Order: sequence, then structure tokens, then C-alpha cells
Amino acid sequence: MIDFPQIITKDRILMNGQTVGIQNKKDLFEFMTDAFFETDVIQSPETFINDLYVRETQGSTYMGNFVAIPHGLSEEVLQSSLAICILDEPIEYNSCGETGLVKYIFMFAIEKEKAGTVYLKILSSLARLLANEEFMKELANAKYPEDILELLSNRR
Repeated sequence: MIDFPQIITKDRILMNGQTVGIQNKKDLFEFMTDAFFETDVIQSPETFINDLYVRETQGSTYMGNFVAIPHGLSEEVLQSSLAICILDEPIEYNSCGETGLVKYIFMFAIEKEKAGTVYLKILSSLARLLANEEFMKELANAKYPEDILELLSNRR
């Protein structure tokens, strides 16, 4: 299990008007990658974005129910971390042939050498949360980044 407060900060929870202007997946990836760069999670935004697209060719990160979980396994990552974006308006998201609208995006940046450990822990913990109807309702009702941090800190 992952202790979510160790891998996410308020600065990487993007919502409430911050997402205006995101029209497509390219905009989304750039916006969320900037949050990683500005909080010293990654060294090179350009390389990390490239690593996100490489991962997109290996299997769908579109999960249905307005959820996507893009992730990059990269040598650019200084510290494995999570960013969450709740879009003001859903966008069309295509991943490895699957397409749908997304509003809730959980992006992780994983240190390449931890691909087999931290990555799997985050993915399994997140999958459990996203399958929980109560969690999704509480996420939809969250008004501030602090609400989401509290919601995540109460789950393991």
C-alpha cells in the first residue's frame, strides 16, 4: 500500500479554474508536467513528456468513468510522485486506441529504477481507490486541494 501524503503535495493538485484552457491531451500533459517540474519532481519537462507518450503506446491509460492515469517511467524523475488534475470541463482523451471523456487525471512520475516496485504499489493503491464509489463521490465533491489531500490521507 502507498501512503499517498508521501507522494503528493497541494501544489500538485490542480483544479478550480487552474485548468481553464486545457483543450486536449497535449495541453493536459504539458500542464501537469509543469507542476512536476515546478515542485522539483522532474529535471526535464520535454523528456518527461516524451516518456509519457512512449508509455501511451504500450497500453491504454484511459480507465473509463471520466478517469485517466497517465504515467511516465523516466530517468528524469528525481522522486516518485503523483499529481492530480480535476478539469473544469472534460476533454476527449485517446490512449492506445481507447477514447473517452476525462475529468479526473491521476498522473504519476516514477523513477525508472523503481518501475517494478513503487510503480506497482501506486498503481494498485490507486486502482483500489478508483473502484470505490464512495471515494469517487467524495472526490467529485472536493472543493479545494486540501480536501483531496485529506481524502487521500484517510485511505491506504
